Amino acid sequence: MNTDVEIEAYDIKSFCKAFNVSRSFVYEEIKEGRLRVVKVGRRTLIPRPYALEWLHRNEVAPA
Repeated sequence: MNTDVEIEAYDIKSFCKAFNVSRSFVYEEIKEGRLRVVKVGRRTLIPRPYALEWLHRNEVAPA
């Protein structure tokens, strides 16, 4: 039985760990509209496509 599960959405804690950023930074990005989220009940989730969109938007072009 294969137990590998593709991550479809991150909670705040797992997003911070996966992208090596602080909680306060994530909440600031959300507040400024640079990181989109969805609310599921009381939980704030960041769907994988939104996370990758945010990551690519913040890439620094090579000099």
